[in-house]
Amino acid sequence: MKPPFSYLTPDEIKNYDPTQLGAGGFCFLVAELLKTKYPQAELWRLTNQEGTTYHHVFVRIDGRECDIKGFRSVDDMRFDLNDPSLVEERADARAIQDFFHPHYSPEQLAAARAVVGVFLTARDNKTTL
Repeated sequence: MKPPFSYLTPDEIKNYDPTQLGAGGFCFLVAELLKTKYPQAELWRLTNQEGTTYHHVFVRIDGRECDIKGFRSVDDMRFDLNDPSLVEERADARAIQDFFHPHYSPEQLAAARAVVGVFLTARDNKTTL
């Protein structure tokens, strides 16, 4: 199963809403960028009961959950995904990359990283994480 947005061209990605990109198929890039900015952040995922999927990737910064929508609860993330059965689990950076990166070209990843990165920087300038 291909993740959402994997069918978009780099130009389409550049013109897409960053919150939709970050809440959809590029949540892993948001987590990667936040982990780079906040090295103490821990990578987490929402997965099925068997632990075989990556429905959503987020970080915990000083024990607080954070994704493209800012600090919010895991229950809010489950609500957005319309699946209260999802389990939160620590995630490994390499496993995240192995799962997501093959579905995107380097150009798609660069475009999404740029769009999401600008959004996160602008958000950080308005509020302090």
